[in-house]
Amino acid sequence: KTVKGKSTSFAGINDPRKTQWDLFVMLLATFNVFVIPLDVGFGPESFQTFFFKVLNFFIDAFFLIDIIVSFRTTYINERTGAEVRDVKMIGRHYLRGQFTVDILATLPFDTIGEWLFSSENATFKIFGALKLVRVLRLSKIITYLRSTEEFKAFLKLNKLIFFLIIYLHCFGCIWWMIVSPNQ
Repeated sequence: KTVKGKSTSFAGINDPRKTQWDLFVMLLATFNVFVIPLDVGFGPESFQTFFFKVLNFFIDAFFLIDIIVSFRTTYINERTGAEVRDVKMIGRHYLRGQFTVDILATLPFDTIGEWLFSSENATFKIFGALKLVRVLRLSKIITYLRSTEEFKAFLKLNKLIFFLIIYLHCFGCIWWMIVSPNQ
C-alpha cells in the first residue's frame, strides 16, 4: 500500500485481526509463564521429549513472527494523537521501544547455549526464563482493546493479580533452587 508515495503498514493498531493475533500471542506467553519455571526448577522428563521441544520451537517461531508483525503495525503518536502508518516511522518507533525486550525474549538462549557447549547441564535452562517477559505485552493489549473503561479496569486488576502470582511463583522457585540440597 502507498499513500502519497510512502509505504504504509498493513496492520492497524485497532484492526480486529491484530487483536486476535495479540490474544493468541498472550495465550502462548501464558503457557510459557507456567511451563518455563517448572522446566528450569524441576526439569521433568516429559519436557525433554521430542514433542515438547518441537512445541517450544513453534512457540518461539510465533514470537519471531510477532516481531515481524510489530514492525508493520501502526501506533498512536503521543504528541498528535494520530495513527502513524509510515513503515519507516513504525520501524524506528519499534526499534527504540519494545524491540530489545522482544528479541531477548524470543531468541532461545538456553538451546543455543546447550548446542554451542554440547552440554546437558541445566545451567543454560535459566536463560529460558528470559521468555517470561513476553507476558508484558498484556498491558499493550489492554490499552488498545476496544471496550468500556470499566472492563479495561477489570482487566487491569486481573493483570495486577496475575503478575503478583507470577512474581511470587518465580520468587518461590528461586528460593527452592537456592536451598535445594541436591543442587
